[in-house]
Amino acid sequence: MTFDLIRSRPALVVCVALAIACLSLWLWGRARHAAADRWEAKALAERDNHRATKANVRAAQEAAAVASRKARLATEAQFRQLAERADHAEQDLAAARAAADRFADARRVQVGAGGAAGGTPGNPGASGQDRPPEDRDGPGADAVVLTRSEFDQLAGNTLRLEQVRRWGQSLIDAGMAEGQGL
Repeated sequence: MTFDLIRSRPALVVCVALAIACLSLWLWGRARHAAADRWEAKALAERDNHRATKANVRAAQEAAAVASRKARLATEAQFRQLAERADHAEQDLAAARAAADRFADARRVQVGAGGAAGGTPGNPGASGQDRPPEDRDGPGADAVVLTRSEFDQLAGNTLRLEQVRRWGQSLIDAGMAEGQGL
């Protein structure tokens, strides 16, 4: 068989074209396969990074929970200590109460010869006077007279309020509250 160049030229061109096409497809496939390998490697790296991030977030949340729990317990312990101090201030309250009782006993209003409004039978001229005599033993014109029960209530409330004020100041001093200027 003889090889005829003229008749075989189109076949040769087709064969060369097919060979070039096959070579191009093979090179393109290898390039796409290499690109797919790179994308797969990136996807695996992203997956691993995502898992590491989730693990880091979990660890940070657990650490934050532990720190928060410790801070809460420390704050509760400090509040408990300050509350116990305020509760055990009964000795201070008792001492202040005794001082208030001594004050009331020392300054007890003297019930005696007559009131400022009028005289008594033994003091006939007192009702006509505009002002009481200077040597009078009793409250002045601006005195406020309380019964013993009223004084006890006033003193008790005042002492309790002072105790609350001191407790509030201890919270401010401990940095657990903010004071407002009055």
